[in-house]
Amino acid sequence: MPIKTIIQTNERFLCQIINLNTLKINLVAMSLHRKRALSILTVAVGFNVFSFAQSGGDLSPCLGDSSIDYFGYTYDLVEIDNYCFFAENLKTHQFQNGDSINQATSMDNWSAMVYPWGDGNPSSEWDCMVYPDFSDSLFNIYGGLYNKFASTDPRNLCPSGYHVPHRLEFQDAVNSAGGADYAGGDFKTTGTIETGTGLWYEPNTEATNLTGFSAIPAGQAQGSWDYPFVQRGNNAHFFTQSIIANSLTQTELSYEWANAGIASVYYNSNDFSIPYNGSPGDTGRSIRCVKNPALIGCMDSLALDFNPNANVSGPCNLEDCTNPDYINFGEVTSAADGCFVLAEGGPCMGQGSYTYFGKEYPLIEIAGSCWFAKNLDTDFLNDSTDIPLLESEAEWELATGPGRCSYNFSDSLQEIYGQLYHGMSVFEESRLCPQGWVVPSRQDWEDLKENLDEDNPGGELKTPGNWVFSTGDWNFPNRYASNATGFNALPGGRRYDGDNFQEINGSALFLSSTHQETCCGTTVFRVGLNNMNGSMGISDSNIMDNGASVRCTMRPGCIDANACNFNSDATYDNGECSYPEEGYNCSGACITDSDNDGICNEFEIPGCTIQEACNFQPEATDNDGTCVFPSEGYDCSGVCLEDSNQNGICDIFECDETAYENGYEAGFLAGLESCDTSPSNESCGPGTYWDEFYNLCLPNEVCAGDLDDDGIRGTSDLLLLLAYFGSPCE
Repeated sequence: MPIKTIIQTNERFLCQIINLNTLKINLVAMSLHRKRALSILTVAVGFNVFSFAQSGGDLSPCLGDSSIDYFGYTYDLVEIDNYCFFAENLKTHQFQNGDSINQATSMDNWSAMVYPWGDGNPSSEWDCMVYPDFSDSLFNIYGGLYNKFASTDPRNLCPSGYHVPHRLEFQDAVNSAGGADYAGGDFKTTGTIETGTGLWYEPNTEATNLTGFSAIPAGQAQGSWDYPFVQRGNNAHFFTQSIIANSLTQTELSYEWANAGIASVYYNSNDFSIPYNGSPGDTGRSIRCVKNPALIGCMDSLALDFNPNANVSGPCNLEDCTNPDYINFGEVTSAADGCFVLAEGGPCMGQGSYTYFGKEYPLIEIAGSCWFAKNLDTDFLNDSTDIPLLESEAEWELATGPGRCSYNFSDSLQEIYGQLYHGMSVFEESRLCPQGWVVPSRQDWEDLKENLDEDNPGGELKTPGNWVFSTGDWNFPNRYASNATGFNALPGGRRYDGDNFQEINGSALFLSSTHQETCCGTTVFRVGLNNMNGSMGISDSNIMDNGASVRCTMRPGCIDANACNFNSDATYDNGECSYPEEGYNCSGACITDSDNDGICNEFEIPGCTIQEACNFQPEATDNDGTCVFPSEGYDCSGVCLEDSNQNGICDIFECDETAYENGYEAGFLAGLESCDTSPSNESCGPGTYWDEFYNLCLPNEVCAGDLDDDGIRGTSDLLLLLAYFGSPCE
């Protein structure tokens, strides 16, 4: 089985897992045995050191295509790393839109078009291609040689869906094959001119074409009249999209003096060179096209999650909003239930945009907070105080309060990216943004990040596309950008050290209102996004005199300190304050409860609370001591509780005659419970008295014959005697 077949794999970015540089393998020492060593390493680890993608499949770099037709020529395609390259040099005489490319037919033509003089702005006259040695036969073999203006022209040399590679795309492909020092052979066609087996001169070092890229040595055209075409058979040079400025100011990109990035492969080396210094404008190079990266997304224009940059169809949500309380009632949306998040009462209070000093800012809800979906661009604080425009280096570095500027003091850039605000501006967080809005704190940013994809938070905030494809504002490659949140982060760059502007199109940098003192002075926490990955950095690495973009956020909530749901961080009253009931605190406990009975003083009802009382009050909560009880034996109406003989004397007060006649003891022994059983004189019968010693009722001998004990011996005594006369005593 051929080695190429063995090492092919569809594992994306496999070289990032196992690559020769990472493993620190000294492949130079392996020399000619490198390929064998790599194949052994592949078997050992179960993966492939190279990440050449296997052709086919909807999500492969070439999306299942093996070739493409373009203006009368068919080009084979090859997948390397995560990219789909032309496997042949470009031969087009036209731009993608059909415009003709100026063709040099002599060195006079060539020189006139590659040495423009004037204002530094490209024109159609500068676009130029030439045949090697002006030969049709060589053109059919090697393709055309194009100048840098043609390679970077926005009309695009390549077919729709393809582009002239950025240097980083070449770099990724080269890294997947072991890096610049070892990859050249894997990209070169095999054979040599001397042996009649190829287009390269000897030695064509380590040429294997394992990648299938099939680089051929077309050489280059140059502005020298003595040597107009050089290096054919020796070198393969490819122009890139990258423009490398000779000036460090980065203020202007001068086409007269800026070099175009190149990628080169050589006959006598295993290098694949991608230098930073580029190539001057008087050279003509080969072109390889590369397919735009696969971007999965909703391609249905009716859905709110429609992605115009998507080239691979992904899921769409076409739910209808049927709730009339939402602002998109009756419309299609990407929201799970069909209703857009900007609903009445939500964090953005039902507003889709906010106008501030005549400029409109779209709003977006993320994780329960409302954000500006556009960078701040105001010349005033919210009290109408001017924010000073700080133009000079000294003004910027010595500022002690709010300050602003546009990137490179450019009105056109300001219109796109908003303004850059001095770090001192965020000390007054409540004044820079509109009333009810603030510059986000570090915690606001942290809360936002917490609700994003942990593996790609920055990608969910960044606008997709890049300027290489004319699809966005970011530098290539703008990896993992989806803008899934609608935050619309743009790469507005920063102002650094007073007069130095950096990172336009490369980084989105946002100030926070959180600052701290360090050993090196006061620093401001800053949020950073970049074009190379999907990270979201939150750090205090930004010194106070750095300038960055600002996003305003609104923290809706209850701002009344007396409310139970008071939010000290809230900046805008959402009308949802809640308060305790009268007499109670927010925990539901009484404010005052003197008797600790769980009933607040305000709600106590005084009265009799004892159910047995005649004046018991069921509604009373606090006993005021007014309870009235019935006499013993009687109810509250004065009626006997018990009156067995219905004589009007309560049973409790009834007493058997025997008890009185025979005394307490006799009555007690008789079990007469209705009698007064307390031992006392009152319990003895007539003519008797209670004897404490004997504990009995004894006859009263004080007045003999006074049987009724009235102190008189009279008729009544006689009658008593006669009544008992003849009866035996017990």
